[in-house]
Amino acid sequence: MTSDLEIKAFATPEAIFKEPDDVTKSVRFTTEDKIKILESWRENEEALVRAGGEGLDGGERPHLRAVLKELDRLKAKENR
Repeated sequence: MTSDLEIKAFATPEAIFKEPDDVTKSVRFTTEDKIKILESWRENEEALVRAGGEGLDGGERPHLRAVLKELDRLKAKENR
């Protein structure tokens, strides 16, 4: 059974994890799940970047580079 915390981790990971590498370090999720979580986080970050480009700055600290770094790290690990 999936908990509310797990559901939220997939939908809004930035609300659950302080930094993208916290996803990578988590023992609660499989590598496949971590990739899905980080991909969701990437999509959310890209939406913030687009909004910022349109003058809609939410004042949130961007994590896009860190998210992409962790995604690359996990995908490389998965392909070994």
